[in-house]
Formats: sequence, C-alpha cells, structure tokens
Amino acid sequence: MPVPTALADPTLARCDRGTVRLCRCCGHVALWFNGIALTMTREEMGTMRDTLDAVREAAARPGAVWGWSLRAETGRQKVVFELWGDDADVLANLLHEADAVLDLDAILLQTLGPRPRS
Repeated sequence: MPVPTALADPTLARCDRGTVRLCRCCGHVALWFNGIALTMTREEMGTMRDTLDAVREAAARPGAVWGWSLRAETGRQKVVFELWGDDADVLANLLHEADAVLDLDAILLQTLGPRPRS
C-alpha cells in the first residue's frame, strides 16, 4: 500500500552519481548509485546511512588508504557497492538528504493534513 506523502516529486535527493526516490507503488526508498539499484525501507536506509558514517569515520583517520565493498541486503535484494575515493561521502550525503526530506514531509503531513472533525 502506498505511503501517504505531501511530496509532488518523488525524488528525495540527487547528485551526479545517484538518486534517491520514493517509490509511489510501495512507499519504499529506491536508491540508484554508481549504476547499482536498491529498494529498501526507511529503516534499512537508516542502517545503511549509519554504516556509511562508520566507514567515513574510519577513512578520516590519518594515513588511511582504503576501498570499501559495502554489501547491502534488504528483504528483496542483495547488492554490493564498491566505494572508492569520496564515494562513501557522496552516498552518505545522499541518504542524509533523503532522510531529511522524508522528515520534512512527515511534518508537513502532520501540520497540513486533514483535521478530525469535532
């Protein structure tokens, strides 16, 4: 069942390497990044975002040279994102931006949504 939304455009976040959209059919988050597509719940997106934050923290240590394979498993899919250079930063920023838009959407629905009749 579709999730109610105040958003006219299902795109939650976008950059030159990827897009995060809200699926109108199921209400899940659809991520496309560096040619890899993944559909996930908002909770799964939060877990992925937290993992990326940990990757970014490890990569920021002095002398860190790295490349990461981030395996993402959802109820529907299993994919692997190969992260090099600033990929972890870009992907994490996409997910943070998408999460902020979803938070704002929830506030708008609560504030501007239908009021119970008294």
